[in-house]
Amino acid sequence: MENLKEQIDTLKEYKEKISKLSTDEKKDRDIYLRELSDGTLQGPPTGYSSIDKTWFKYYDKDKLRLDVPKKSMYQYFVDSVSDKLDSVAVDLRMSFNNFDKSMCTMTYGQVIDQIVTIACGLKSYGVDENDILLEMLPNLIESRNSIYAASAIGSTVYPISPMIPTTKFREILETEKIKNVVMFSDFYNKFKDYLNDESIEHIIYLDGTESFNPIIRKIAKLTDKENKFKIPSDDRIVTWDKVLKAGKKYRRKNKIKSYKDFESYYDENHIAVIEGTSGTTGVPKGACLTDDAVNAMAFINGKFNEFNSGEKNLDVLIQSISYGIGIMHLSMSCGLNNILVPELITDKIAMLLKKFKPEHFSGGPIHYENILKSEEFKNGELYKPKNFLSGGASLNKETEKTLNGGIDENYIEPKDGPTKVFVRQGLGSTENIGTGVFSTKGSYKFASVGIPIGLSNCAIFKVGTDEEVKTGEIGEICMTGPTVMEKYLNNPIETEKVLKKHSDGTVWLHLGDEGYMDKDGHVFMLDRYKNIFMRNGFNVHPSKIKEVLMSSGDLLDCAVVGVDHPVEMSVPVAFIVLKPGIDYDTEIDKLNKLCYEQLDEYYIPYEYKSVKEIPTNLGGKADINKLLEMNNIDYSESTESKVNLR
Repeated sequence: MENLKEQIDTLKEYKEKISKLSTDEKKDRDIYLRELSDGTLQGPPTGYSSIDKTWFKYYDKDKLRLDVPKKSMYQYFVDSVSDKLDSVAVDLRMSFNNFDKSMCTMTYGQVIDQIVTIACGLKSYGVDENDILLEMLPNLIESRNSIYAASAIGSTVYPISPMIPTTKFREILETEKIKNVVMFSDFYNKFKDYLNDESIEHIIYLDGTESFNPIIRKIAKLTDKENKFKIPSDDRIVTWDKVLKAGKKYRRKNKIKSYKDFESYYDENHIAVIEGTSGTTGVPKGACLTDDAVNAMAFINGKFNEFNSGEKNLDVLIQSISYGIGIMHLSMSCGLNNILVPELITDKIAMLLKKFKPEHFSGGPIHYENILKSEEFKNGELYKPKNFLSGGASLNKETEKTLNGGIDENYIEPKDGPTKVFVRQGLGSTENIGTGVFSTKGSYKFASVGIPIGLSNCAIFKVGTDEEVKTGEIGEICMTGPTVMEKYLNNPIETEKVLKKHSDGTVWLHLGDEGYMDKDGHVFMLDRYKNIFMRNGFNVHPSKIKEVLMSSGDLLDCAVVGVDHPVEMSVPVAFIVLKPGIDYDTEIDKLNKLCYEQLDEYYIPYEYKSVKEIPTNLGGKADINKLLEMNNIDYSESTESKVNLR
């Protein structure tokens, strides 16, 4: 025990000294550590990952001296692509014509020009600095352009998922006094009864055809037998076309001929984006991300990895998840040719990879599980990627091994030259723009979720403390660096649970994930501390579902279990114990209604099982394994998905 105390005291002394270094001194130290890690210099390691930073051997020395630019999201994007204005920025594709014909193609020059017009249009309709602009849009061109436009005028975008419960949607409107909502037509009916809040001044409405080729758009309108494109009767509704028209008028009046004439907003403390999350605690909240944090994600990954202008990027992620907005800003700022797919097409990724042959693709385990099952993979017809990323949760080891050509723990990836790696893993959270560690080229190690991204730090701490464990020991994965959020919106209690100032003065983001870091700086994720599972790439907290189900008043007990599913990764199955005299069918209707009102759609139970009792283990908790054995649940042959974004 005395020896352990000496180690802890020594570690604290190290960290206190490091915290007092200037920025330049810290960079000089990082260069020194890199030379220690790659063998250029010899010296005694401390045995603590956050101090030794052995992953630096994978990074070029000059890149460790870089500084993240201080500017708005909009200005960072514009400055990054100002010499690429004639290059293709976005290419919108849809499934109804098998993705063969582009619905709309825009160059970077056209994108920036439209962003300026949208920004001017928003100003015309009273969107001011620091106003929250609530958005509910699929992965459309208008979604990303409006996010940049909001950044340009200093407002804050709050992109929310169409699967959000109606009660949570209403709560956000009321609590934040939202004045302007951008709403996609397909989602309007679900939320129209909750758009009556008196604070709402404008509902900016679009149907997804606004950027279509004019001929295609006209055909779509003429063949609209279901009145899909009919504009609802509400005096507050402003069509997207009217926003653009107002923006053009504003530009003429103020002589804004090009983006060079437009004066954008920037403040280093400005919140650019709010992203909804349940985080590690299961409580819904909004992560506040500054311009600097979002830019840091794009800057670091763009500079430390190989993203070259003109390369193709297959983009299927919506901006209402942090991972999605991070990849959007990264790919746009790097000048990639972004093939946008606004539909949830987890089972068509292999076909799209074969069709478009993109150098880059970011998805989750569900996408790669489906790639593994595809005919394209089985026939050897997949395009060999340059940078395919899996994030959100760790990949199944067998999936990773098979996709990566049978490589295992013994494979060492060359820093230069050919590689066997098909998919690389990453790990992050909503609270740090969806990224914190990543398997960069030359650093890949089987089953690892990667090494800390450049300019960030990662460490493993004893759960519930700021006591760092030694390299190789298991604990809670924590991160710190420029990509970490500012706070949770109006929720200091939840903020303090994940952003913790340690004794050396450093603020660490506690992820709630169990894992360890090896001697080379590779992070291995073992499990989640909470009983969380992934459905279609989204975290599901069984305790939240149970709480809603038990509120019906007709159940004696219940348990919610994540069960493997071939299409959705895992699905929640609710085991319910009914009170005497309660009719099963009537109760299921009641429970479904409660869930749709209070939970995100991906939380809705896939199936309800009526049982006599919930078996418990020696600890008094529900015995999950016994429940599954008793009920013989097997979805391995199922082809049905009950969650859809459109």
